[in-house]
Amino acid sequence: MHNFNPSEKSVLNDIGHDIIGCAFEVRNNAGRYFREKYYLHALAFELTQRGHTVEIEKSLPAMYKGVEIQDSLNMDLLVDGCVVVEVKALHQIGNAEYRQILTYLMLSKFKLGYLINFGVENFTISGNQNKFNNCHGIYRFVNGI
Repeated sequence: MHNFNPSEKSVLNDIGHDIIGCAFEVRNNAGRYFREKYYLHALAFELTQRGHTVEIEKSLPAMYKGVEIQDSLNMDLLVDGCVVVEVKALHQIGNAEYRQILTYLMLSKFKLGYLINFGVENFTISGNQNKFNNCHGIYRFVNGI
């Protein structure tokens, strides 16, 4: 059970709905054969067209023995200052990409994240956020870790 207040949950769901809609817009218009940076900027464009604030390659501070390690963690997109989006363009994603988005959520304390793989053949939404497999294009993560 996640402890969101109702208005926060509603805002996050609205942002998530737009992220998914924009991802499908990009995929439907561009197909699946471009590189990751192409999809990253196309998705950022679509989200800004819907009125969202988007930060590209937002740095996330990482500490090692009290020293900040510069540029070690860069989130692909930060939407409206509260939702992390990681963009991929791979034939399939694996545990490394899965762990990457979970790490960003844990370190940032943001409560919602998406891992979007534009390179997969069957671009669909994963129905179960707690069970990871590599056949979907969009995965939703809630930070309750």
